[in-house]
Amino acid sequence: MVRREEQADLLRGLGARHVCNSTAPDYAQQLAHALDRTGARIAFDAIGGGETAAMLLAAMESAAAARMTSFDPYGSAEMKRVYLYGRLDPSDTRIPRGAYGLQWSIEGWAMPPVLERAGEARRAELMARIAHGLDGTFASDFHAEIGLAQMLDPRVLQHVARHETAGSTS
Repeated sequence: MVRREEQADLLRGLGARHVCNSTAPDYAQQLAHALDRTGARIAFDAIGGGETAAMLLAAMESAAAARMTSFDPYGSAEMKRVYLYGRLDPSDTRIPRGAYGLQWSIEGWAMPPVLERAGEARRAELMARIAHGLDGTFASDFHAEIGLAQMLDPRVLQHVARHETAGSTS
């Protein structure tokens, strides 16, 4: 899930098969199609806030309901989970009444507790994998390096607060 078509094009260029642009007029259909095709029942929401989690749950339930062979007034028996791990949208996360069935949850997710539960050996294995992937899987491209003194400039602070993909403009 992305917020701009340039980001969608970037991901497709990297080989992503299912990319949903949240600003597209057919976003709900894109999301439902992707969840139907993948059978995904777990989603990670890096944006947080708004009704994204609710949309994810509703689309997962719609895909699950399409696989049901008989009617159940409680919805599908498939558990659906959304993990919130980012707060780019500072507004409240809203879960209005919707067609999610009764098997769903929304949880917070953060890497430090996950690594703590993994144990020392698994943690070392994961850290080595990340270090190995810094030039590939986990590579980042930064538009600019901003020093602490530059953050005192209101224009720089406003640019940083937009949480944009590196190098993009809006």
